[in-house]
Amino acid sequence: MCLFQNTPDNFRISVSSVVTPGDGPEFVAKELRKWLAKTGADRATLRYEYHRGSQDALRVRLRELAGSWVRFGYRRLTVLLKRKGWEVKAKRIYRLHTEEGLIERTKQRKERAQQQRFAQGPAMHPNEKWSMNFAAQRLADGPWIRVLPVVDQYRRVSDA
Repeated sequence: MCLFQNTPDNFRISVSSVVTPGDGPEFVAKELRKWLAKTGADRATLRYEYHRGSQDALRVRLRELAGSWVRFGYRRLTVLLKRKGWEVKAKRIYRLHTEEGLIERTKQRKERAQQQRFAQGPAMHPNEKWSMNFAAQRLADGPWIRVLPVVDQYRRVSDA
């Protein structure tokens, strides 16, 4: 596992304990070559400086859209921005969306109040209480038969 990321800042941090301000450019170049050999990085990596343009206007517009379309996620907001003429991709909007703290929280299910269950007494008259239950049985020649018997609890018979 590599201890360093291939970035100039991490190179400066990793070499700072070895290189002092009084060391000459030859010593710094030697340490640079050691670090490049250790990490397997290309020398061009250390010379590249990335300059990202200002994204303040995009952030403001994204906040406005997320405020007016509260339930929309970053993908849908990307579509809306593209319709408005912004040249953006979903990865960029996702990064800005998370940096701005606009990620939609999923609703947690509310706990329902549990109704107290109580034992019901036996049926005292016909047609007072009914019960039903699905039943399935495989016949000897292979097919299944499914029935839904409905039984009167007082007479213990099915009228069907």
